[in-house]
Amino acid sequence: MKFSQMFPFLSLAVTLVISSVWVSFLPKKVQAHSTSQRPYAVFVNGYGNCCAWGMNDVQKSLQNMGAEIRYVSWDNFKDGGRQKNYISNEWQFVRDAEYFINNQLDSNRPLILIGHSYGGDALLSLAPRIKRRILFLGVIDPVAAEGLRKPIKDGRVPRNVDYFFNRWQRNPLNIDNLVPFDRFVSGAVQNCRAQTCNQQQQNIARRVDGSPIKVACSSWDVDCPGYEPWPGGSNGHKKKGLYHNLMPTDAYIQRQIIDAISQLL
Repeated sequence: MKFSQMFPFLSLAVTLVISSVWVSFLPKKVQAHSTSQRPYAVFVNGYGNCCAWGMNDVQKSLQNMGAEIRYVSWDNFKDGGRQKNYISNEWQFVRDAEYFINNQLDSNRPLILIGHSYGGDALLSLAPRIKRRILFLGVIDPVAAEGLRKPIKDGRVPRNVDYFFNRWQRNPLNIDNLVPFDRFVSGAVQNCRAQTCNQQQQNIARRVDGSPIKVACSSWDVDCPGYEPWPGGSNGHKKKGLYHNLMPTDAYIQRQIIDAISQLL
């Protein structure tokens, strides 16, 4: 084959090679641009690795929004890290999280922080140390050291938080509700300077639309609505209580968080 006949093929091959090399550089720029806008969400478990990681509805929605999700524990900021020990404290978490967010995370990325129990308290300790905007700060039945709520009440939420979401309950203590010990103290953070402070008590488990979930009463719940003690009667039904360990997975709480973040983004 003459060179004149080969030239079109050589020209095409060279063009394809150059194009492939050029294109190989493009994704880095595109990815860098998209990454700088990609939401960064942190879910912080409380004592005993419970229970923020179980907020599947919120996590799925965040993934659909393109968010990167980090799973941590209240005393361990390592991604995927579990509680270090049962006599730990939150200060290493606060130091590590503060350094990462202030020095390594792109400040243009929307920051979403969600914590339960001790994890909520750890985030309240962290927030005033953050030198950038926090899009969403959510705490679910936050509990401070020694299982007490009063330090939460006396805490503060800084002005650099766009939206502060806080939910707590005051139901009787049981296996799913071992803390807070001072449960009659309000869980509202008094010094909230966020752009929006959404703080509410929720004692009842609710469906995604906010309607209460009802369960059958036991035979000793004589004051239960619909209780009929005669033969063939009913024990009645009552609204299901929402307890400490079950709050993060409550469908209504998750829906409210999803709606708030969706509007912010």
